[in-house]
Amino acid sequence: MNALWATPEKKVEGADGWTFTRMRQWNTAIWNRVVEMLRVVEEVQRWPQELKRAVVCLLPKPGGLFSTENPLQARPIILLSALYRLWARTKVPHVMRWMGEVGLDSTKGQGCEQLAVLAALVLEEAAVESQEAALIGIDLAKAYDRIHLEDLGT
Repeated sequence: MNALWATPEKKVEGADGWTFTRMRQWNTAIWNRVVEMLRVVEEVQRWPQELKRAVVCLLPKPGGLFSTENPLQARPIILLSALYRLWARTKVPHVMRWMGEVGLDSTKGQGCEQLAVLAALVLEEAAVESQEAALIGIDLAKAYDRIHLEDLGT
């Protein structure tokens, strides 16, 4: 429940049609059923079809004039189920703790330019040493933290 109350009320409606404001009004009986459903989801590792729906929106880039003839002046954003977003928010501390335990949080706070240089250096060293290399990057921070909700609509 802490994750729900920590979520700003002005968040846009999810692809499931739910809002965090409305979810805050649910009674204990509803939340007990939601918790049970999420327990099953984690156990079987499969989400109900209704909660897997996503809506892709194109947001105009700052200063850009987006049109169908000029699609590069927009940036895509995917709206997921509000219930999924709430569940994912509860998992972030666990993932961050695990990343620290296994040494994967060494790039926290670096910008994409620094990470691109680091990736290039790792790949170059592997090539010089005739070794195979693979990299993975996971951005757990909000990518679009300055979006004006009125631009999204519903």
